[in-house]
Amino acid sequence: MNLFRYMFGKWVYGYSVPMKVVRSLGLRQGGTLYLVGSGFGETAFMTVRKVGARVKGFEIHTSLVSLGKKRAEARGLRDKAFFHNISDLFEKDCGDCDAAMVESVLSFLEDPGGVVSRLVECLKPLGRLGVVELVWTSQPSENDVIRYKELLGVNTSPRTDDEWVEVLSRPGLGFVRKEVVGIGLYRKFWQDLAESPESTFSNLFKTIQNLLGSGESRAALRDFRLFYRFFSGRLAAGCYVFEKIAG
Repeated sequence: MNLFRYMFGKWVYGYSVPMKVVRSLGLRQGGTLYLVGSGFGETAFMTVRKVGARVKGFEIHTSLVSLGKKRAEARGLRDKAFFHNISDLFEKDCGDCDAAMVESVLSFLEDPGGVVSRLVECLKPLGRLGVVELVWTSQPSENDVIRYKELLGVNTSPRTDDEWVEVLSRPGLGFVRKEVVGIGLYRKFWQDLAESPESTFSNLFKTIQNLLGSGESRAALRDFRLFYRFFSGRLAAGCYVFEKIAG
């Protein structure tokens, strides 16, 4: 799976989208969040800084696991943000999970329900599960799905809101809230700026550097703009929160 294409789903909405979900999970300072789909680590690092929680990230890309560890070390957060292969989620003891979150990874998994069920097992009673995934705002046409798969280079596609709710619903898991947030290039920029000016300008500077020196980066920006052109009105960021029922 192409790493850039995989990260597409996280880049098309602003930092405020996953952080809004994190804030609704009831995490307290010193608590532990399990984050499936930890990517480059941005959501993990913001959670550590803004909530004071510890984060255990799980990824399907081993290169992202290594990168997350390096970035945590560079930020002095190696004792607060940890990164693992997703297989570790099923192999390690998970009794310390106060809250869990899944960010833009379920569409790429063969068994998304298996990951959700495992997180429910790991959650402490009354612990909350948050999910951010791209959703079709209405039933997509065949051409919508084909264009999406071609642009991202994948064989899977997002689901509609109702379909995601069905995938996520589990016995012992009570529904708390959901929100569908529109996506767009300018919306993303202002959301990023409001949530984390430092990260926004740092990443913008790196992007400009890459564009000046790399034809591959310029092609990536073209695809990024095409995504918004084709899908701003067809796709949105679906945000879901559930709570594990006590007893």
